[in-house]
Amino acid sequence: MDELIQTSNADNRAADVEGALSLWQALLTFAPLAISALALRAVIAPLVGHPVDIHTFITWGRSIASEGLGHFYDTHPQCDYLPGYLYVLWACGKMAAVLPPTFTFLIFKLPNLLTDVGIAWLIWRQVKPTSLQKRLVLPALYLFNPVIIFNSAYWGQADSFHAFVVLGGLVLCCRRRFTLSALVLGLACAVKPHSVLAVPLVIVMAYRQQLGIGRLLACCVIGAATFLASFCGMTTVSTLPGFAIDRVRITMEMYPFASVNALNLWYAAGKNWVKDSTQLLGFAPIRMVATALVGGGALLLLRQLARTSANVANQYWRVAAGLFLLTFFCSTRVHERHVYPAFALLLCAAPFWRTAFYAYALLSVTCFVNMVMAWGYVYTSPPSPQLGPNAITIAICLINCFILAITSWRSEFKWAWCERFCALIRTWGNRTVRTISTTTALSLLSILIIAFTMRIVHLNQPESRVFDEVYHAYTAQEWVRGNVDPWRWDTSAPEKSCAYEWTHPPLAKLIMARSMRLFGINAFAWRLPSAIAGTICVLLVFLLAIKLFDSAAIGLLAAGFMSLDALPLVLSRTAMNDMYCVGFVLGGALACLHRRHFVAATLIGCAIACKWTGLFALPLLVVIRFQNGGESILQRPIRWGLAVVGQGLLIVLVYLVSYTPFFRAGNTPADFVELQKRMWSYHVGSNLKHDGSSKAWQWPMGEGTLWFFSESFDADPNPSNGLASYPKKANIYAMGNLMIWWAGVGAAAFCIIRVASKARSPLVIAVFGYLVFWVPWTMSPRIMFIYHYMPALPFLYMLLAWSLVKAEVDVRVNRTILALAGLVLAIEIPFIYGLPIPVPWK
Repeated sequence: MDELIQTSNADNRAADVEGALSLWQALLTFAPLAISALALRAVIAPLVGHPVDIHTFITWGRSIASEGLGHFYDTHPQCDYLPGYLYVLWACGKMAAVLPPTFTFLIFKLPNLLTDVGIAWLIWRQVKPTSLQKRLVLPALYLFNPVIIFNSAYWGQADSFHAFVVLGGLVLCCRRRFTLSALVLGLACAVKPHSVLAVPLVIVMAYRQQLGIGRLLACCVIGAATFLASFCGMTTVSTLPGFAIDRVRITMEMYPFASVNALNLWYAAGKNWVKDSTQLLGFAPIRMVATALVGGGALLLLRQLARTSANVANQYWRVAAGLFLLTFFCSTRVHERHVYPAFALLLCAAPFWRTAFYAYALLSVTCFVNMVMAWGYVYTSPPSPQLGPNAITIAICLINCFILAITSWRSEFKWAWCERFCALIRTWGNRTVRTISTTTALSLLSILIIAFTMRIVHLNQPESRVFDEVYHAYTAQEWVRGNVDPWRWDTSAPEKSCAYEWTHPPLAKLIMARSMRLFGINAFAWRLPSAIAGTICVLLVFLLAIKLFDSAAIGLLAAGFMSLDALPLVLSRTAMNDMYCVGFVLGGALACLHRRHFVAATLIGCAIACKWTGLFALPLLVVIRFQNGGESILQRPIRWGLAVVGQGLLIVLVYLVSYTPFFRAGNTPADFVELQKRMWSYHVGSNLKHDGSSKAWQWPMGEGTLWFFSESFDADPNPSNGLASYPKKANIYAMGNLMIWWAGVGAAAFCIIRVASKARSPLVIAVFGYLVFWVPWTMSPRIMFIYHYMPALPFLYMLLAWSLVKAEVDVRVNRTILALAGLVLAIEIPFIYGLPIPVPWK
């Protein structure tokens, strides 16, 4: 018997050691992801954030730290927060009292930055694949979600802390630790009252696990006691229950509206900022209808969990996400951020339920747009319940309804559109690639969503014209107003700060004008086509790379590099002609690779009709044709020559067609010829000077940063929160992502050496594309700017991606490069979006 006991003890010690080693290995695996996520947030967090919320938190935290919690609600009767988060603010206030004011914003955002990582850790520990590395995908999706970063690192809200406590309680419940789960969820209810949604879920799980009624009641008592205990520092024990109920009532009645900027059912019904006591269709208050919808929907969801015979964990996390989505969409008094816990819950469901990925992606888009619109509400004077164009807001409401439907639906949703998307990528990417996986297609879709989101957010800011928008956008605006003077070189603009833009062909400006006819004459309208063109360029880079190199990895890396580079992002947010030209050039090259030569000619004609830089694409098309079928060219030179002449004539025809409005304005062919001569004289003129000009040889190393916009803001002479106030300055610069550009220079040199030893290779096309759009500028007589480097960059991204993949670089190195590129972009974001920065930080 003693031997058995000793053996058992030895086995237990071995298991403990194995568990400790497993945990240590997990920590080491998770640490790089956590550190990179925190580093990114640490760069963003010192920014001011939401003009109301973060300053309110700072005021509360300093008040609690100096006066204590006992009389806080007496001095701040309108506080709509329960004590749970006030204890966190007390700790932040204590830290802020001993650290310099420069760290104040970082300190008060720090709890949510840390809980972001905590949520990712909990998600990671829920996933059970064999490889620790594979498990990092889900926490990475959470940590680098723009919604999560924007909310915690920039906005400075408390939603991350709340989601962490809720998720912790649900994880404990899933692991059958019901007592601890009750305690943690009681604390969650003390942070935000809608945490109570998790309580019936835990009760159903307890029923499924056959927990005794006595223990279940004990757990309920523990949860309630924890909630009440959070109020102990603010009142006496005898008045504790009444005080707690009163504070919950005040919290719930602070915003008695059907929707508080949440794009949900009630916003779609036109009830944003309308009191929920309003009669709906004359028979019942909105609040009563919402309660019935939420109650009935919750019962149906919980019934699914109670009666399921399938994987309980699958249904558990799906139903949990469904409850928060249901409340967000159907309940009243809901803010745009109240859907926040659903992000973590959907990722917990993802290993068991594939549809969760799609719901997560869609929710990320709709929530981000909703948050940006709600942010803009603060700056609207007077505030308007209409957050944006009806077409956009109602579409988002419908998408949110769709997300709720697929989350609540028991069966696996059939994503026919996703399969069609994969088929489209296979067709246009490379006809030899037959097995592009759904994962690749979804990865590309994620990159495109991120790229478009970065280009579209706050696109209307600044509302004034940026850099050459005083020429391009102004000219398009005048065309919309019916003014034909901008077509001529011998007329002057009435606005002194603007000028008519006739030095470039008109197609890009005509597209801007069409956008302004659709959306009105405003900054959003004249920049929107550039944002769309920039996103399409990301897709075209992927398609070109996969066609050239027959590798999904190269395509995804190249598209990822373009989405993380600063220069295409700035140009996509500015109404100039560069992104139009680049998009048509890439489309023409792709069509030529597919041997659709007349389509290629049409697209290159459009590129030249946007900017004469498109002429550099002509030798690129010749190289592509030689690489694709040089033997047939030599065998049939006459046929090939006629085809080339036909394509050349088509390019000329497209260019001439772009000037149709010029001739309709009463100008003659002689005027057209004179205009082209003056355009040529302007571009080759050696007497032009500009402080921001640079030389072409400087661009690959990132030199030649160009100032686009600047605006100064005075310091607040009487800051309400007691913080030191500094004057601020907003700047926008055209610049590159040095991580990508410097690595790209090395990759380009490596590829040029490879091409020299192997002339017939798809790599030749990428190398030639890079050189043909950069080298001619080194010999140009005109003044040059860093944005002239833009057409060469897509080929640089492909060369860098090819080098990393074909050189068999460790996948961790690729991830590190992408992470560093993302970090560099995060540092540059204030100077891309024109965010006001305190002058001392400059």
